Amino acid sequence: MHAAGTLTIRSADEDDLPAIAAILNAAIATRIATAQLEPVDLADRRAWLQSHDARHPVWTAIDESGVAGWLSVLPWSERAAYDGTAELSVYVSPDRHGGGIGRKLLRHAIAEAPRLSIEAYVARILTNNPASLRLFERFDFQRWGVMRGVARLDGALRDVAILGRHV
Repeated sequence: MHAAGTLTIRSADEDDLPAIAAILNAAIATRIATAQLEPVDLADRRAWLQSHDARHPVWTAIDESGVAGWLSVLPWSERAAYDGTAELSVYVSPDRHGGGIGRKLLRHAIAEAPRLSIEAYVARILTNNPASLRLFERFDFQRWGVMRGVARLDGALRDVAILGRHV
């Protein structure tokens, strides 16, 4: 567990799922923070949380109001050669954007990488999401590539940047 001011970062649990789903659903509605198109429900998030393990956790950022944001770590690929690489996803409650929660979650994930035997993190970010691009670039993530026109959101093709960092 990591505390930063009034914010505590800890492993997500079942009680966090309504807030995690609400935060993701708010991001889905924006069409800039995720390529997921359909809202999620608690059953979906329960299965998603159960698919994570000790090496690929979900962390929540908790403040006095509850879950302010979350970060998930996923395997980049099932192929053994990529075992030391993981993908990050960060989501912050819309009413807390700009408050440093994403930075604290990302800082926590980077600090935990050695314990998780993670050598590199990657993130897929829609290029029309400048706030997320800036967040990751602040932590020395570099653009390792751009996949042109691979995400269709509301009829428009979007580019996806692959950002990466060795940790």
